[in-house]
Amino acid sequence: MSSFPFFSKRISDSSQDSQTNLFLSHNSKDKKYGDILRELLIGIGLRNDKLIYTSNENNGVPFGKNIYNYLQERLNDKTIVLFLLSSEYFSSVVCLNELGATWVKKHEYYNFYIPGFNLKDNNFLNSCIDNNSIGIFLNGDSQCRVGLKRFIDSIIHNFELNCDDYRLNKELDEACRKFRNISVLKKAFTAKIVEVDQKRNYTFCRLDALLPTEEDFHEGESHWLQLSREYNKDIIEKVEKGKSITFVPNKITNFYEEAYGEKNFRNIYADLDGIKIF
Repeated sequence: MSSFPFFSKRISDSSQDSQTNLFLSHNSKDKKYGDILRELLIGIGLRNDKLIYTSNENNGVPFGKNIYNYLQERLNDKTIVLFLLSSEYFSSVVCLNELGATWVKKHEYYNFYIPGFNLKDNNFLNSCIDNNSIGIFLNGDSQCRVGLKRFIDSIIHNFELNCDDYRLNKELDEACRKFRNISVLKKAFTAKIVEVDQKRNYTFCRLDALLPTEEDFHEGESHWLQLSREYNKDIIEKVEKGKSITFVPNKITNFYEEAYGEKNFRNIYADLDGIKIF
């Protein structure tokens, strides 16, 4: 199975009309992200009947149909699966059943990650998904946009959609804007520490990921988790470049431009409980 960035072969006209479809496998608790992916796909010209997405009535299970029977009917060897992965996904029996069913049929697939998803989560590492494959974190930053562009280019190619560059860029910009507007405050967030700045009373950890801020990201923007030597002493002793850290953000500061050593940054404050270094 391949996951990114391109499928192994182009779909012929006949197979596209009769069999080929997309299945967005997700937990309903992550519906906000699924809705944006759906809007992006429909926006670039994908037909509703080519998308299976159970959280939208236009793409879900028809009234009176059993969900498992319906999915069994619709999922075939031409189905392309979009996995919307999160801790919620791996805690759902339904999602794990979908994961197993699509793996058995060796479907082509793409990985999409909820912002802050822990790529070292044991449930993910022990699943049938290739955890070394490249995926897209849906935080709306420049890397997210590049990944979505490559993904959509492949969908346009495989489904032979008619979507010009203006329309494509407009839909991508709108999708990224919506992803940035989904708050991650008070939710567990995992990132890698790429730089450590020790101050007298605080330790600052630059993260490899940007947290959605409900604003546009600035050029060169970085996010730093602020740890207090008074309240986070045990955690600070374990802080090291290259390690991962899980925390629950409770505040994101305003953007600072060329401050404290000409850095363009925001500081992240986290709940005292729930901080883990690994």
